[in-house]
Amino acid sequence: MITACQAHPGRTDGSGCHTCRTNCEKWGLSYGEYHCHNGGGSSSGSQATTPAYDAQDEQARIAEEARIAEQKRQEEEAKHQEELRLAEEKRIQEQKEYDQGYQEGFDYKWKNIHDDLSIEQLKEDQKSAKYQEGYEKGFAEAQKQLNEEKEKAYQFGYDQKKNDPNLSFQEPADQSENYKKAFRSGYDTAEKELTAFTQKVAKEHASHDGIHLDHLDENFPDGVIHATYTQAYQTAYQEAEADYFEKIANEARQNAQEKVWNQDQQSDPQSKQAISEKGKAKYQTQFAASVQEIEKN
Repeated sequence: MITACQAHPGRTDGSGCHTCRTNCEKWGLSYGEYHCHNGGGSSSGSQATTPAYDAQDEQARIAEEARIAEQKRQEEEAKHQEELRLAEEKRIQEQKEYDQGYQEGFDYKWKNIHDDLSIEQLKEDQKSAKYQEGYEKGFAEAQKQLNEEKEKAYQFGYDQKKNDPNLSFQEPADQSENYKKAFRSGYDTAEKELTAFTQKVAKEHASHDGIHLDHLDENFPDGVIHATYTQAYQTAYQEAEADYFEKIANEARQNAQEKVWNQDQQSDPQSKQAISEKGKAKYQTQFAASVQEIEKN
């Protein structure tokens, strides 16, 4: 009876033997094992004398090697694809943690503009490295935008008051508290500068007008706060007028005394200083009154 070993396919050599190349395990053989179908013994390819074998056996060997190589390639490719899949899952998870940290860091700083970043608190909360990285970036971006908003609002408030000195303050609507606070700061700075400028101009004008004008000048120079100018001008005008009249009166009294003592009845001494038209009347009145008072005494 022919055994399973003898029944498997494949051409044999002159001795009735050949080398197994296909489905060897199925026939109870090892791949490359040289065996015979005429009752002779079999041996592995490494122990037996290499026999002559036909082209069909060579093709079978090449095909088997190709199959094994392809199987190995597929296994390596599957392993590589699995590594890529795991890496992508990790990347997606880390990006998710980063985005969450970024948004929460941004939101926290935007709502708590005076608070500083606390990395230690993030570590205590056991946040991942990617979350912490995102939180820091979001926090910093919010700080940057808050600073930009603050600078912009400050300039708007400053320019609004500077361009219209008599405009009353109006808080901007639909803006953040950070914006409103900076806007008010810019407005107040411009108002402070305008107030100082207005008071300076008012004093300069009043110092002249108090000497030369019989009444207040109701006109306003450009670029001044009207209410501030009016108050400062009136005060400075009255002070300038009073000082000027006091100087004229003192000189008039002195000249009157000299006239009486010198018994000069022909002429009245004139002021030795340049007197405005407004001051002349004051001088004459004071001079006459002083002469009468001195002569009476």
